[in-house]
Amino acid sequence: MDDRPYFIEALLSKKHKEPLLMVNKEGENFSFEKVGVKRYKNKDKELLYCVLRLLEKTDEVDTNQLLVYRVEEDSLGNIALRYECNHALADAIINDILRL
Repeated sequence: MDDRPYFIEALLSKKHKEPLLMVNKEGENFSFEKVGVKRYKNKDKELLYCVLRLLEKTDEVDTNQLLVYRVEEDSLGNIALRYECNHALADAIINDILRL
């Protein structure tokens, strides 16, 4: 079964309130609360970003911390979320989403 359409549908849906489950490269599962999703222009290119809150504390991330991910699709149609390392951009996206 292809979970990709469901994940994107859940991410983009305003009605979807259930936790989003993601798996990292090491195969660890993480549950997130969706705070918001926004298309954001970055260097003349419009990209899709999501702000998520981790539901279970880890050694690296607390549950009160907001995380910004860029939604990307590769040439094979695989969806990946890439952590946004540019802190100024991440802060701007968080501020925009929290204002909505």
